[in-house]
Amino acid sequence: MRKFQLIAAVLIGAVIVGVLGSALAAQGPSAPVVPLDRYPSKIAVLNLAEVFEEDPQFKTLTDQLKAQVKDAEAKVNTEREQITSLIGQLKDLTPGTANFRTMEEQIAKRRSDLEFQVKRQQRDFMQYQGRIYQDIYSQIQQEVNAYARQQGIDLVLRYSQAPIDLNNPNTVLENINRQVVWYGPHRDITTTIIRNLALRRIDPRNTGGAAAATVGSRQAVPGRATNYQR
Repeated sequence: MRKFQLIAAVLIGAVIVGVLGSALAAQGPSAPVVPLDRYPSKIAVLNLAEVFEEDPQFKTLTDQLKAQVKDAEAKVNTEREQITSLIGQLKDLTPGTANFRTMEEQIAKRRSDLEFQVKRQQRDFMQYQGRIYQDIYSQIQQEVNAYARQQGIDLVLRYSQAPIDLNNPNTVLENINRQVVWYGPHRDITTTIIRNLALRRIDPRNTGGAAAATVGSRQAVPGRATNYQR
């Protein structure tokens, strides 16, 4: 009996080894592990907020929008003052009289019209602001695309140097959630993109702008220090 059990165990083991051997043979040789440095990549970083701030066209458009908002607010305040004046006059009238009802209806209508006007202006201003950001961002993206293709850059990451207020939890969380934890200053193409975008504003034929600078050629702009992201 023991001899039969031993023979059965040997046979089962042989079958298992044979099945595993066949499976491994069918899979073929295992793929070699390729070191990451076998395919070197050129990665750059861009401070998008700084590009927006330094773009004269963006400044002009946002200043125009601010002026429009300020003018609209002044008109709304004037209308509110006039409505308040009418409310004061209404108190001097006898309730139930024709003059009272007429002024009461006038006040209600002007209040309703003002509320509708404020909501519509807020919507229009937000849409206009959104178009400004989208248009400028598209132009920045075109500049980044042209420069990246010219320099053979594989990836451009956005980073931020916004100050951190320890008393404001939101800024702390924003800092923790930043996409780029650290970068070498030679990876920063922010100044190059700012310069190229400015040249494109002067002459649209400047494709890629002053792209003589390569990745890592961020040149310090007068009055601005080149810092690491912390």
